[in-house]
Amino acid sequence: MFWHLDRITNIGCRTPEQIKRSYKPRIFERSASVLNMIRQIVGNFSWQKFVGSFLKNHQLATVVPRNLYIELEQVTARSELFPKNISIEKIMNSWMMNNRVPELTVERRYNDNTINITQTQMDRDISAEGYFLWKMYKLGRLRDPNQTWIIPYNYAQESDANFDGVGPIHWLAEPSTVIPTNATSNQWILLSKRHSGLYRINYDEQNWKLLARALQSNISCMPRENRAQLLSDAFYFHEKGQLNKSVLFELLTFLSHETESLVWQS
Repeated sequence: MFWHLDRITNIGCRTPEQIKRSYKPRIFERSASVLNMIRQIVGNFSWQKFVGSFLKNHQLATVVPRNLYIELEQVTARSELFPKNISIEKIMNSWMMNNRVPELTVERRYNDNTINITQTQMDRDISAEGYFLWKMYKLGRLRDPNQTWIIPYNYAQESDANFDGVGPIHWLAEPSTVIPTNATSNQWILLSKRHSGLYRINYDEQNWKLLARALQSNISCMPRENRAQLLSDAFYFHEKGQLNKSVLFELLTFLSHETESLVWQS
């Protein structure tokens, strides 16, 4: 999964240097990550149908992103994969027009069996390129850096640890939401089955420990994609000072049984 802060669409290109920034390899890599996230939502069959239809209807023609979104809406019109009150164009623009990726904070309320999910931005990029984007915002050429994403998410829990598909898909369009769960206080929950979302996830300390202990007792209780995600996110939030070192070390103990290279490379 690709984590760089660059935005996919660069608004306000006025000089050769600004245009050059729009064609960095990491821009294309992040674009592919966003499209792959959508592919996992719609499924391979519908995705292939969408790509085939788009190429056929627009062959030898000049296209803009809106053409892509309209085609995707037509292919998925009868499904309930996307929210009814939000267009695919609006969903995609929330990912295309921002130079960061979101972080989700997942805090369980163990006394009433609910989960509070909050989205925030990754830390501001303080590089020269980040300063350029900040200046563009101040000039009114970029969207508000405090904007929210329209985030697809799913989750598994210990009482129903089904990772065969990415559904059902839920959508977070507000800064935060509260959802119910029937997981007990000694059962783990996990967002982004098979690491299907382009975002970081930080859990409350108790849930981190439950995930760590589950992997210690049975490493195959979660697929390798999620084990890799957990490691990557744990190191990331520890470096930010948002995850206790003891929790990180407890999670690392499952590596004594890990044989998948994907996890070790994370």
